[in-house]
Amino acid sequence: MKNKLLPFFNVLSKDEQSIMLALAVIYAPIGQSSFAKLLEKSACFDRQTLGLINKPLRDKLQNSRLIIMSTDGWRCNEEIAEPLMRLAVDQPWFGKLTQQIIAEPNYFYSAKINAYHAIKQLRIFLYQGNETAFSANIERFYTDFRKSFTDSINIIFFKHYDAAWFSSLSDQMRFQVLDYLLRDRRIDLIDTSEPYQLMEQFFGQEKPRNPIIVHGLIEERLLRGNIKDAEQWLVGDYSFDALKLLATLRFLENNNDEAIALFEQSLKILKKETGKRNVSIEGIHGFFFNLALLKTRSPQNIVLLKQQTQITLKKSWQNEGFYILNLILLDAVDIYQGKSTSEQSEHLLRANKLPYERLFHVLLLYWIGEIDNITKHPRNKDFLADLASFCLQAKDLGYEWYAAVSALLLQRLNYKNQACEKLAQQYSQSTFKDIIDLLPQVSAWQRALDALTQLTVESDVTVQTELRLIL
Repeated sequence: MKNKLLPFFNVLSKDEQSIMLALAVIYAPIGQSSFAKLLEKSACFDRQTLGLINKPLRDKLQNSRLIIMSTDGWRCNEEIAEPLMRLAVDQPWFGKLTQQIIAEPNYFYSAKINAYHAIKQLRIFLYQGNETAFSANIERFYTDFRKSFTDSINIIFFKHYDAAWFSSLSDQMRFQVLDYLLRDRRIDLIDTSEPYQLMEQFFGQEKPRNPIIVHGLIEERLLRGNIKDAEQWLVGDYSFDALKLLATLRFLENNNDEAIALFEQSLKILKKETGKRNVSIEGIHGFFFNLALLKTRSPQNIVLLKQQTQITLKKSWQNEGFYILNLILLDAVDIYQGKSTSEQSEHLLRANKLPYERLFHVLLLYWIGEIDNITKHPRNKDFLADLASFCLQAKDLGYEWYAAVSALLLQRLNYKNQACEKLAQQYSQSTFKDIIDLLPQVSAWQRALDALTQLTVESDVTVQTELRLIL
């Protein structure tokens, strides 16, 4: 266990080491008097040890960088917190002290301090091996402290990676750590090669018994353009997640009708599980569902697309990439149907620099023949250049589906970038290329004719679609 601070810990007296181990368990900043009272209340430390919690020891530990001092109190340096925590687990006082810590109130006005206390609880359940509590707390930490989640998880598990210790954790704990790390970062095209390699190492050699692990691994593979084992591992699993992923697989394989059938089947399962009528498939899988519906161009499916998108928008946060993208989709559908124009659109010509939003935005503009209207605007001069950058980034990070579709789309638009052009040649026979022609481009007069046709059937279709959703 290599750590630059461990030599400073090793030269401490036994009682001083006990204090440092207790600080590693507490993790969050704690005032000097509160620290002494907590240890005293646990009834696990003798008076000699408690008497050491004073300014001389504080200065000694601070000077050796074993603790970080702030107005909030003493805090074990994160650089050594995990090695010490793994020593603390074997101490006779660990169980009583952790019970005492969990029982303490954990609300603080500072968001940063609240985050420390959330990590503190997560770590305690981790080292206790309490799978249920760990699962609930990692989800809460991910939801409540999204911005600091990745850094905190990396500090606990991977900054000083101990392969033997990580392997000793339960499958569920290991999977949840890796899965949560992969979730947001893949959508932002951030390097996830290390957690993905570990995911494959631990769970990719043969089908895991836990279906949740199966779903997580297959989802990551699909977004990387890797369909290995997807059908074999998902067929026969009629859960919402399995059907949703199998539908995504069918969509990527350009089997549109079967994709729609599976997406609709997954929606029925979701309605049963939630007991709610107005549910939708969110995120990129929901967007694939909408594109599959759009490809049919049938009035009934277009109504379903709009209903699904509106439900998703009500549940989504405005700062999430797919929120703006879903607004763009609704505008693009209206323009494609001849019900609106790009000049009337609120969202179509907005450009957020997010990888998947940019890719689907360019696709939608290409299908409705409006790509020039956004690229000619001075503020959007880098609109396609950003997509080219994302294309190369995706290739470097192993996201083959994104790299293939974006390279082939840029080629179709005659965008000049040598690296992307080489990729387009490389992917010229890819099965993923069919999405480029998901919709035929429609002229303005054809849009107008389609709009007149739609007026005669749309009211009947709305009723039929609502009945379809109920069923």
